[in-house]
Amino acid sequence: MFVFGVINDPDYPNKLTQKNYDEITKRSYPYIQVFNRENASYAICPACKNPVRLVNKNSSERISGTLYAMHVKYNVKDLADYNQSEYDDCYLRNPERMDAKVRRNSSQNGLSDKIRSKLREHFDLVVAIMKTVTGIKFSDIVIEEMLNDFSLNKGHTYRAMTLFNIPYGFLYMTEAQDLYNCQVSSKIANEINKNSNQFICNGFGYIGRKNNMKGNKIILFFSDHKIDAEDKKQTIKLNIAEIGYKENPEDGVVLYQQIIVVDNNIFDNYIRVQKRMLDLAQSIIP
Repeated sequence: MFVFGVINDPDYPNKLTQKNYDEITKRSYPYIQVFNRENASYAICPACKNPVRLVNKNSSERISGTLYAMHVKYNVKDLADYNQSEYDDCYLRNPERMDAKVRRNSSQNGLSDKIRSKLREHFDLVVAIMKTVTGIKFSDIVIEEMLNDFSLNKGHTYRAMTLFNIPYGFLYMTEAQDLYNCQVSSKIANEINKNSNQFICNGFGYIGRKNNMKGNKIILFFSDHKIDAEDKKQTIKLNIAEIGYKENPEDGVVLYQQIIVVDNNIFDNYIRVQKRMLDLAQSIIP
């Protein structure tokens, strides 16, 4: 996994980079301890609060070529004690595929309620993150449809939805959406202009129809949630397709595809920045 927690703020998923880890932990005890006759770097899992160990360039356990944190099944003195039941239920250690659509059991209703509340209370930030990671500014109509889909699917109850991946889970748990009149990035606009039969993007990136042609639909949907078996890196695929008038969906033509990496830090970081700015304004403006 690519986030870590620390003693004074174990719930916050700090983005895992060597620079972040070194500067936050000061490369000091109890984060650095000797294990098997070498210095090991430890932190806390922000989901299950069990100890995790960094697998990095100095470790013989490094295989994938990327820095990540893995759970350890032992106590780390003065940092975190190992808890088997929390370890078994940890959604960062063993993430669920979003397309599996497996619901949590009733014993985890509390977590589902927290996810729903977090989504409702910070939905403006979810929308901002969706624009950042997809390159699409969704119209109010599309956002309303996405909310309806998510609500009908009871997306917050799926095991794949966590407190940290809400923007990505929200995108994935919605069905195909009509992109007509939405604004897209220049990269997406170029592909639509090159590949579409009836649609074109203007200079501002808004999707319209060529010469008022009618009949076809241009849609967005997400697919292919992948989880790396070793470091638990997750990706989803964004797809934009055009479906002809009276054509079946399977006859549609894909205009654009993009792989999106799931960032388990971005949502909490947006929330923290927003709170800091609001607190600053309220402290200065009477």
